[in-house]
Amino acid sequence: MRLEATYTADSPAAENMSRDEAMQDSLTPCLRLYTWVPAAISLGCSQHIDVVDIDACREEGVVVVKRFTGGAAVLHKDDLTYAFFWPMRVPPHYRALDLRERFQDIFLASFAELGVKAEACVNAKWQMPATNICFHGQAANEIAVKGRKVAGNAQRVTRKGVFQHGSIVFRNHEALFCRLVEAARPSNSVTGLCNHARHATPEMLAELMIKHTARVFDLELVKKMDPVQPPPA
Repeated sequence: MRLEATYTADSPAAENMSRDEAMQDSLTPCLRLYTWVPAAISLGCSQHIDVVDIDACREEGVVVVKRFTGGAAVLHKDDLTYAFFWPMRVPPHYRALDLRERFQDIFLASFAELGVKAEACVNAKWQMPATNICFHGQAANEIAVKGRKVAGNAQRVTRKGVFQHGSIVFRNHEALFCRLVEAARPSNSVTGLCNHARHATPEMLAELMIKHTARVFDLELVKKMDPVQPPPA
């Protein structure tokens, strides 16, 4: 079985959401990793747009979009987003829990190659945070470093298959985010990957996640980003 994997840098919010939804028509497992320009806030499908201060977002040049998965608001600025789809017609027939567990392994292996010792939030139970910010809460199989969340996940299961996506924070812009979300107050629950691996870039992590996704699901790559060399010391 093959894995179609792509990396796209600096794509606009509406295009990113449209491409994610289109993945659900794929006949083969597929993985997409991407970054956002301009910066954006994506809201969970059950969140109302009143969660954010639209005027403040406009002043900061931050676009607001809605995801078709659940969860709370995510700020896409200096982060890497991934989207993975497993078609229902492709055996084995993975459940949502199966994907969460496998991506836990993918994250931990990828972070380890960057020299970051991360841990899974194994016993966490998701509840919508009072602040309406995704990274102010934890769910099972999400990833933290020293107890602070660095990677979050959301899912959607339909008759077409199981879709999972999420965000990995590289630099924490919590002060900005809290100015843009009406109920938000600063928290000490978020960290950025660059706090623990200064050399890390979204391109480098994307390459590692592509490699480990193929390994964990035992898939052959049919598309792959060009290798990214680490910057000189």
